[in-house]
Amino acid sequence: MGEVNKVRIEATEDDLESWLWLLELMHNKGLITIVQKPTKFYPNRGSDIIKRAYFETKLNREPE
Repeated sequence: MGEVNKVRIEATEDDLESWLWLLELMHNKGLITIVQKPTKFYPNRGSDIIKRAYFETKLNREPE
């Protein structure tokens, strides 16, 4: 199994919700393990629209 990956996504709040949905779908299908979900979306510097979210995931792929 892979190492823990720290992922930062910058997008609108609606798109961050879509990313969270997609990552949870991948988790439910066994493709990734979500180690940590964002507890909140942070404002992005210089933008009132764009927010930031931080995830920690592992890729569930065995080396060939």
